[in-house]
Amino acid sequence: MSTKLRKPLIDCYANAEPEEEMFILLARDQCAPDAIEAWALARIKQGLNHRDDQQITEALNTAAKMRADREWIRKIISDRKERR
Repeated sequence: MSTKLRKPLIDCYANAEPEEEMFILLARDQCAPDAIEAWALARIKQGLNHRDDQQITEALNTAAKMRADREWIRKIISDRKERR
């Protein structure tokens, strides 16, 4: 799990090739947790990972944290918009 201030355990930026495409999901996006879980389950189903692999547990923990934090993140964003 990562934020602007906390680097992830598995650093996809460091592992990416110079021109390799990446896509970032933010916790405020209500579809993000479902997308992350679908990705993790697809990796398991295709035999690319096991349920207890660090990459998968980090992804599933991130999805759960996104759901738990969604309301306060949206409030912060809403408050910022109102101050503009």
